[in-house]
Amino acid sequence: MEHIINRSIFRDVATQSGLCVLLLAALPILAVLGFALRGAVLLVVVAGLLLCALAYPISARFREWFKTKTEVEFHHRGLRLARDVFLHPGHSWVRRGQRSVTIGADDLLLSAVGPLETVDLPVRGTNVRSDHPLFRVRRGDRVVDVLSPVSGRVCECNEVLRVYPELMNERPFTEGWAVRLDPDDAGRDCRRLLNARWARAWFRREVDRAIETAAPGEDRVDADLHRRLDGAAWDRLAPMFSRQSSEADAVDHTAA
Repeated sequence: MEHIINRSIFRDVATQSGLCVLLLAALPILAVLGFALRGAVLLVVVAGLLLCALAYPISARFREWFKTKTEVEFHHRGLRLARDVFLHPGHSWVRRGQRSVTIGADDLLLSAVGPLETVDLPVRGTNVRSDHPLFRVRRGDRVVDVLSPVSGRVCECNEVLRVYPELMNERPFTEGWAVRLDPDDAGRDCRRLLNARWARAWFRREVDRAIETAAPGEDRVDADLHRRLDGAAWDRLAPMFSRQSSEADAVDHTAA
């Protein structure tokens, strides 16, 4: 399955290169339009783009700000959370599409379980209710029934995970997705979930709690949280992965 990862990396590089080419191509076009139309707004845009182009190579602070604003994942103490997903309190996530929704497990759950040995996926056509088990991940005696964030009918499963379950650990928010559903009412279900800065604030607290349980005093754990969890620590953390969506209401939004 190495070609899957390589193809994804190539696509990421190609996308970033394409954006750079489009930006460079747009600068002279905007400059010509600004001169021809004498539009103050266009001139401001051109000037802003030029300033950004000048600041990026010479200012480390600007590069860090730009990276934060454009990155697709939020990072906290070595663990990742996609910025465009709704997060379930049981540490599953859902990304809305035009007709279906895509569901997977977040990086904290996967890091706690460790490199997966099996992923048990549902049968296509199965009707699933929110807050009920959708798929199962397993490594040794650590087993988690991942809860569905929304209700709906299974329309597709990521069959690659049956033969390459570790892909979920490596790319949990892209190629490591698990199930796609035709939702009954995605808008209604997602209103009960966490997203944007609320999800990030909650995720930070969950990661802090997990690290304090597994490795007190450590700054980050990356993907090896499972190595720090003995049986007792796992038993304390496991209930985090079976919470209902109603518990999202307990998030302290003032801390976001």
